[in-house]
Amino acid sequence: MSIDPANLAGSLLNLFNGARPGAGPGADAGGAQQPGGQQMGGDLMSALAGALPNALQQALGGASPSMANDMASQIQQFLGGGQPAGGAAPPKRRHGGRKGGGGKRSGKHRRAKAARAKRQAHVRGTKAARTPGVHQGKGVKGGDFNGLTNKLQQMGISKQDVSNLAQKYGVPERMILGVMMQESKGNPTISSPVGAKGLMQLMPATARELGVKDRSDPKQNLEGGVKYLGQMLKKFGGNESMALAAYNAGPGRVQRAGGVPHIKETQNYVRIISGNMSAAQAAFDAWK
Repeated sequence: MSIDPANLAGSLLNLFNGARPGAGPGADAGGAQQPGGQQMGGDLMSALAGALPNALQQALGGASPSMANDMASQIQQFLGGGQPAGGAAPPKRRHGGRKGGGGKRSGKHRRAKAARAKRQAHVRGTKAARTPGVHQGKGVKGGDFNGLTNKLQQMGISKQDVSNLAQKYGVPERMILGVMMQESKGNPTISSPVGAKGLMQLMPATARELGVKDRSDPKQNLEGGVKYLGQMLKKFGGNESMALAAYNAGPGRVQRAGGVPHIKETQNYVRIISGNMSAAQAAFDAWK
């Protein structure tokens, strides 16, 4: 004899729970679906566990106790959301899966955090912040500053041009060359994955604030970066380390830290440029 456990379970549930017609397993007294789908209250399950075998024997017209017990076990598993006899359990979702709540929520959280960071800083700061205004390049200590000045000369930027910007915005020439080496190594066409561009790696919003209309123009880009450095030097009382940190991580972080923030990228940025100052000054002095 073949009996559908689902139909029999629904009938038995109506019998024991007094549910209205059509309220199948998983519906509460108000017809609402309970968490887990086809699951029942512990008291009702206990009652069914004791009553199902006898009820099945009567319903099946004197079926053997073993048959009744087997079917009772299957119906209990069905009602409790367990693995059906002889069938595979429903696959569990992984947190990082397509519909997994954990992975989806984590992704939204990361995107929201990145968006907040963008609004809070004016420059591309660190791996934790990704808040670009000026992009920190991958310069190395002891760069070729003579080669850098040669590149500038070929772009139509003279020693006098750099000196004029230094005086106009109150930024030492060695600092200008040091930041340029770290940001772009003198490449006027370089762009970063986050959108920074040019010699001083200006971001679009920062460039607009600085009055730079064309970031791809080496002279405009250079002046924008020097102007920003001058603003940071003024803001932090002439402290070059703090001004460099602000160029990299944003002035807000420097203010909150009361100095160079405890961010590895920013600390390396300041350390490398500061260590290159002497070489930068020597190259500037030798520039014809």
